Amino acid sequence: MRRRIFWLLLGVVGLTAAVDTACWLWATRALSQGYAAWAAARRAEGWTIAGGPASRGGWPLHATLAVSDAELRSAALVWKAERVTLRIGLLNPSRLLVLPEGKQLLGLTNGPETVLAGALSTSLPLGADGPRPTADLRGQDVRLSLPGLAGSVRVASLQAEAGWAAGNALSLVLDTAGITLPPDMRPPLGDRITSLSLEAMVNGTLPEDGSPREQAARWRGEGGSLDVSRLSLAWGPLTLSGEAKLALDDRLQPAGSSVVHLAGYAEATDMLAANGSVTRSEAAAAKAVLALLARFPEDGGAAEVALPLTLNDRTLAVRSFRLTRLPLLVWPASQQ
Repeated sequence: MRRRIFWLLLGVVGLTAAVDTACWLWATRALSQGYAAWAAARRAEGWTIAGGPASRGGWPLHATLAVSDAELRSAALVWKAERVTLRIGLLNPSRLLVLPEGKQLLGLTNGPETVLAGALSTSLPLGADGPRPTADLRGQDVRLSLPGLAGSVRVASLQAEAGWAAGNALSLVLDTAGITLPPDMRPPLGDRITSLSLEAMVNGTLPEDGSPREQAARWRGEGGSLDVSRLSLAWGPLTLSGEAKLALDDRLQPAGSSVVHLAGYAEATDMLAANGSVTRSEAAAAKAVLALLARFPEDGGAAEVALPLTLNDRTLAVRSFRLTRLPLLVWPASQQ
């Protein structure tokens, strides 16, 4: 009896392994063919898709396809990674997981590149039926080396979602926590941002060909806009929340309006004065004006100020009071 049970269990294990291996072979073949078809379609659209030979793996629970020295380059953006792995779970093959490894480069074509590192993953739905897909990006201990900075911006946790809404609108959701800024950035409210999050909608058709400048001009000409329905920031003593509507002006510079709600403004103003970002007389005047505009919540929380902001001709202002002038946004004028 025991020998019979043993051989029965052995047969079940062997059959399970055989079925799993067959599923793995089929899935890796389908993954390889799907990647090749996707790359061919992008190349036909003018993209550059490059990388080393693809290698299959992941058995027994996953089907994976790994590509070293991966590079994606469109007319507007370029992305490179030392290695990227495409993974499908054999028990749940409804989503594709994209896992970049090592150093990554992200930037505008012919523009400055940002170096990324850390644990990043992107999840994409599989299948052509149903609504247009939504992509999920998650990251832990992400490090960004920005042009002109000696140190790196570190993000303890990051979660983003992008998907298509009604028409051609692109919805974006971003939630981050534990952002640490490098000392050479000279952050005015301290080197740690507790949290930053937003929800936004990009309206208008996003062009896929032409230089970044041409794409921006066409998007503007077709009524493109960015509607931010939720923006929240906790930085040092300051807490900010609000919403905004932005577009591009005739010089392709950001323009629009916003209403922001500030709490902790008195402490933040004192910090700006202490580190020399503003003079003490400017800080005192700002605190006096904000105190006049402040309202106290019914629940007894901290005083809050609602400020209507406008951005025109690169000038950020509260009503008629100019706050600062933003640097010129330069759009690359060529594709190559």
